Amino acid sequence: MTLIVYTNPCDAPDAPANCQVSAAPGCGDGKVNQPKEECDDGNSLPGDGCSGICKIEPYYTCPTEGMPCVTTIICGDGKVGPTCSGTRAEPAPARM
Repeated sequence: MTLIVYTNPCDAPDAPANCQVSAAPGCGDGKVNQPKEECDDGNSLPGDGCSGICKIEPYYTCPTEGMPCVTTIICGDGKVGPTCSGTRAEPAPARM
């Protein structure tokens, strides 16, 4: 006899039609519901504005809970940043 273990009990053949799995609140659930969370975009991947520990990353703002964060970098605004040269809307030269 083969034993099949389901990581999601709602995937089991005998699961009720209204089966739902719920998890405790935490970073990556799309809701700012923990004291240390500054943002929560629904995942725990860094590099998208909201880090894997739900902190707002540099050069981003996260205006809407559960939605992607947006960059604050606007090339051509006269400011030199990590991807802009200041006055031209083109990438800044690579730093060595």
